Amino acid sequence: MVSIPHCMFVMTKQVCFMNDLKPSLVKVESTFVIDDEKKRNEGKTVIQKVVVSIELQGLSLDQTKKVVDEVKEDCPVYNSFPEKIEIVPHS
Repeated sequence: MVSIPHCMFVMTKQVCFMNDLKPSLVKVESTFVIDDEKKRNEGKTVIQKVVVSIELQGLSLDQTKKVVDEVKEDCPVYNSFPEKIEIVPHS
């Protein structure tokens, strides 16, 4: 579970560096959406989706969206599970 936000954080920092963007703060938050039906009926914890929010203070929303798009292209964890992970810019 820790690898998902960690990968997004490292990739976000790398994308910012490669594009000469210098946010004053990089914040990555992950929300894990659990399949309540399976948990209730089968006693299993199944993750339906992971929502990752990326906040880049000091950058515009358009710059943040550009960074998020590049992270989606380059992050190996995201590219392994694109149907299960959603990356959104924090507005």
